[in-house]
Amino acid sequence: MWARAILSLALPAMVAVKATAATDRPNLVFVLVDDLGWADVSFRSGDKGAARTPVFEKLLAEGINLNRHYAYSWCAPSRASVMSGRLPVHVNVNHTDNMALNVADPVSGSGGIPTKMSLVSDKLKEAGYSTHYNGKWGVGFARREQMPLARGYDSFFGYLMDSNDYWDSTVKSSSVEIEKECELNGINGIRDLTFNDGPARGLNGTGWEDYLFLRQSLRVIDEHDPAAGKPLFLFHAFHSVHTPLDPPEELSAPFAHIANPTRRAYLAMTNFVDTSVGKLVDALKGKGMWDNTLLVLSSDNGGPIYPGKSLKMFGGASNLPLRGGKSSDWEGGIRVNAFVSGGLVPPEMRGKELDDYFHIADWYATFCALAGIDPTDKVAAQYGLPPIDSINQWPLLSGAVSTGSRKGMQISPKTLIEGRWKLLTGSDEGNINPYQSPTKVSFNVYSVGYGLGAFKSFLVPGRECAQGCLYDILADPTESKDVAEEHPDVVQTLMTRLQKLNKKVFDPKRGTFLGVDVCKKLQKIGYYGPIDGFLDSEKDKEGRSAPSYETIYFEEF
Repeated sequence: MWARAILSLALPAMVAVKATAATDRPNLVFVLVDDLGWADVSFRSGDKGAARTPVFEKLLAEGINLNRHYAYSWCAPSRASVMSGRLPVHVNVNHTDNMALNVADPVSGSGGIPTKMSLVSDKLKEAGYSTHYNGKWGVGFARREQMPLARGYDSFFGYLMDSNDYWDSTVKSSSVEIEKECELNGINGIRDLTFNDGPARGLNGTGWEDYLFLRQSLRVIDEHDPAAGKPLFLFHAFHSVHTPLDPPEELSAPFAHIANPTRRAYLAMTNFVDTSVGKLVDALKGKGMWDNTLLVLSSDNGGPIYPGKSLKMFGGASNLPLRGGKSSDWEGGIRVNAFVSGGLVPPEMRGKELDDYFHIADWYATFCALAGIDPTDKVAAQYGLPPIDSINQWPLLSGAVSTGSRKGMQISPKTLIEGRWKLLTGSDEGNINPYQSPTKVSFNVYSVGYGLGAFKSFLVPGRECAQGCLYDILADPTESKDVAEEHPDVVQTLMTRLQKLNKKVFDPKRGTFLGVDVCKKLQKIGYYGPIDGFLDSEKDKEGRSAPSYETIYFEEF
């Protein structure tokens, strides 16, 4: 049923990797940055040098810059993609509401990743890795089977929704870009902070959230014993630089010369991400683990360039010279900053840049190959779910081959990249942008997410692409000229291909919001968490069937 429509777009590069002893397998660290703009790193010379990311530059000198690394145009589909090894269209692009539940479908009847899709953490745990996740989850929690410890992680400390307040970890109208069911029904202030699979009681409000997540990742590294026979897999998902842009004063002070408060906060938080990655690297070196580590850093989507309900909620980013930004399929929304570094990178590859196509889904098969385990998701196959689309990119990264295996990718139901050509046909109906049009590509501008530039981004009409807009993104990476009229045959071929691919878009009946009573029960508990237990009146008094929720305290917090 779910055979791939186009092998050239999706077939994993099945390069055999000989299984080795656990102590020989590399440590794998994946760092996901939220809403990092293309020009918001110093190695892109963004904003006339205002961005400060010296650690990134040092790691790039020892690693590989991935110039054509793609993701979805907003967070949840990208996160589902990297963790499941599927292109977003085969896991989670439509009806991604975290609070939705379809009681008739325990596999796919909720937002996020279906319960029977194996995550990269499941695979690496099977391969003998110690697996840990800290930061933003964002791939579903309505069912207990979607919680991190049920998905192959040994530990988790983070938040479950798309966003929350950095200082008290609550979800409220003032701290989210898109209000969801609870906020729309006037229920604000439910905490969203989880330790393992229960509320992180005693931790919310004890410090700026990204400080807490960094400390926990440093603790994971410190407590890892390389001699115990288990390599480390650490997934660190920053809250930064997602809104609300509200950093501690000590982070903002070095950027006091930046007049715009939104931009000042954004650059301060980006600099924090940079220095934090440096601390993670130093910790790995201190444990003698760096020489056998592959570190991957990526943004989840392009930088946001839209205005918000307050200066803290403006996007704050710059993707210049690329067109567009977050929630649009222009290059500024989907072509993201990414690089690899670490002692595992062969000396002859260090300091290089690759212009080959990568998709964020490709790290699934790449990590499986390095761990010596088959990436095939046999569990998903038993339930009729889409197979992985991930391609093992290690042969390219290691220098074993000179040309990458990925020749294109379906970005969304509206956009297809094949070779040098990129076809856009509008905006995905499942997009988080409530102002988008099915036949127009939003954020049809070269602008920024702060000051008057943000209003320009919002007010300029989207580009009409119902008949297909075509760009040669190798010769014209800024998408300055639509060449559809010059190449009608290419447009027709890609339109036909996209229509065929769209028949395989994974779009199960995710369910609907169960009603405001769910919010009231969560409010009574005080924390967001699985809601499937609310359906059974025989479950615990708080309405949630789940492991016992102990009070968690960390002495160092």
